[in-house]
Amino acid sequence: MKKLIILFVLFFNGVYSQNIEGINISTSNSTSQDEYNFISNNGLKRFMEEGGDMKLNYRLVKFFTQNIDDKYDFEYYSFFKTEGDEKGFKAIAVIIKSRITKKNFYICIPLNNNSLYDKHWQTILSYGDDLAKAYSYSTGVAMCKISSFNYNKQ
Repeated sequence: MKKLIILFVLFFNGVYSQNIEGINISTSNSTSQDEYNFISNNGLKRFMEEGGDMKLNYRLVKFFTQNIDDKYDFEYYSFFKTEGDEKGFKAIAVIIKSRITKKNFYICIPLNNNSLYDKHWQTILSYGDDLAKAYSYSTGVAMCKISSFNYNKQ
């Protein structure tokens, strides 16, 4: 399953280079530890659930949603830095809403950062086999959607 997630991230890096609303989302950028922490360690949760502030000079763009077995709802977002030297596409934020436990999980799929790939995978495994399997399936479907979107734009 780890190989599937890594394959998804690498494939995503290769096919998701375009321009959205004037922001270059070339994948030459990498996800910083600070960006990873914002998405996965309560910053994004406070923004989405409590009306807190978005990280300064960043924004989210939703690009895909999916329900798996009426157990989990997955929402995929592109995370962009809108100002500064490293302006552009920085990470994928995934919000998983469990219909079983009524909890939300905030996942960062990092770009071009090997140490964060490992951290990402350990986070997924910590949620248990059922959620990890649903996540792997959902990211595979998201990869196909992204691929077909980019292919059909040509």
